[in-house]
Amino acid sequence: MAKSKLKDTDYLVISTALRAREAKMLSGSRIDRMLDAQTFDEAAKLLTECGYPDMSGMSAAQVQQVLNNHRSAVYSELFSKDCSRPITEIFAKKYDYHNAKVLVKAESLGTDASGLLSDAGTVSSERFIQLWQRDELSSLPSGVFHAITAARDVLAKRSDPQASDIVIDKAYFDDISNEAASSASSYITGYVKLLIDSANLRTAVRAIRAGM
Repeated sequence: MAKSKLKDTDYLVISTALRAREAKMLSGSRIDRMLDAQTFDEAAKLLTECGYPDMSGMSAAQVQQVLNNHRSAVYSELFSKDCSRPITEIFAKKYDYHNAKVLVKAESLGTDASGLLSDAGTVSSERFIQLWQRDELSSLPSGVFHAITAARDVLAKRSDPQASDIVIDKAYFDDISNEAASSASSYITGYVKLLIDSANLRTAVRAIRAGM
């Protein structure tokens, strides 16, 4: 069934909620103040104005965990609004494919990389691990499942983690391109095209530098 064209009135509730958050967004002026801060602790305290916990005195790993938790909480809130879920999923899929990369490479190396997983995707990290351990990956979103299967095949044949990443990245961009087209939103479609153009440009530059 084709998705109907999005209307502004469909998003009145979520738009109002986001408007209420604008006062705490990390604005350009706040970023400038952080850059001008004399110490990390001083810069970290400025982030409390944006709703983040006080990260002064934390290690780099602790700061990363706080930022990951904050991101996951924002996505969780957006997912709770039914009207925003289809659009939110397009942005959240990035973390599903990130988790796929982490687990595929961890499997090939025989290591535990669960600490590198993100909860900001459409599938929680806990659910991801459960499906992986039970060998029930077909229960994951179709695009993610097929990306994992293809990446495993590449690693089995070439033992090249970078090649497996490329396979998963391509599947990710194919997935969000299809979702963007179905959204009937010119903004979302344009945004996804820009993401893909940027990724292609980065890949071309890296290939040239590496003589590939």
